[in-house]
Order: sequence, then C-alpha cells, then structure tokens
Amino acid sequence: MKAKTETKNGYIYFAYEDYYGVQFGSWAAAEKNGEGPLYLVGYFYSYYYYRNEPIDEMRLKSRPTIGAVKQFIKDCKECIMEE
Repeated sequence: MKAKTETKNGYIYFAYEDYYGVQFGSWAAAEKNGEGPLYLVGYFYSYYYYRNEPIDEMRLKSRPTIGAVKQFIKDCKECIMEE
C-alpha cells in the first residue's frame, strides 16, 4: 500500500497481512499469496527505536471498500497524531 504519512518522530504506513504476518503491498497479492484470514494493518515506524509497532488491524472477509480503507487510515492517523 502506498499510503505513508510522515510525523516528527517516524511515519505511519499500512499493509495487507496474512495470518502469519507476511506483508503484501496490494489486496490482489495478499489474496493470491496469503494464508489464512487477511488483515489490513496500520503501523507506526519510530525513528527513535528503529522499529515498527502495530497501531490497529482490521480483519478482512473480502476486498475492502475504498470508504472502509479511508476510514481505517483516518482512525490510525488520529490515534498517533493526537496531541
């Protein structure tokens, strides 16, 4: 997924994942190569710790709508960027 948002301490990014945590850049790749249930996961990568941590995940039963993905991205950004 190409959605990436810079913050002052790192950045937020999103990926499709399968049950085992393998990340995919698109729904088509995840659906074709993923094993088990699929998820859309928001991550925060920290420049301070040089690692990523999950913010939230959404279990997917089928291809998500654009509106659902946009809302998920918005919610993850609000969670991290609250001051």
